[in-house]
Amino acid sequence: MSGASSNAAQVKARLEAFVRGVDFTAPGRQQSLGRDCLAHAVQGILDDTLAGQKSPDGTPLAANRGVYGERKAKAGLPVGIGLRGKKKAGDRMLSEVEVRGEQDITPDTASMKYGRSDAARKKGQWFTAGGTATAGCEPSGTKGQPPRPFYGLSTGTVANIMAECRDFVRNLIRSTFGGP
Repeated sequence: MSGASSNAAQVKARLEAFVRGVDFTAPGRQQSLGRDCLAHAVQGILDDTLAGQKSPDGTPLAANRGVYGERKAKAGLPVGIGLRGKKKAGDRMLSEVEVRGEQDITPDTASMKYGRSDAARKKGQWFTAGGTATAGCEPSGTKGQPPRPFYGLSTGTVANIMAECRDFVRNLIRSTFGGP
């Protein structure tokens, strides 16, 4: 076959560029892909917990119990916003700052850890564990308080993160291989 040529090297180079391009530190829609994905996670946790008053699995959050529950009910505060939270949003256990917590983004991963301090993380544990010690969580000290897990992703939040990644990959395919 005289005159035949191969574009295997070009195809290989484009595929390698594509694989390198799937990178959580790469520019995303607003920030990096990783930060954009974690922004969806933060918003989902806040929406589900505060507005929806539900755990990531969709179950309703248990009401506050005891004297604290009575004081919050009197103040008209929902689960997730403490008595001081009405005045000072930055102190709220479920503020955007605390839910965003500590983030770590590498080319291969995007992760976040609840809370900006040990004190905030302890409040998150108390909220999660309720009155009973669970694996990795200190109990709240409120006798009979059911656990209220909140720091996880609901199926709707996962769908939003996957859509962000899908759009990123589609744009990467267009820029790497061409097309509409």
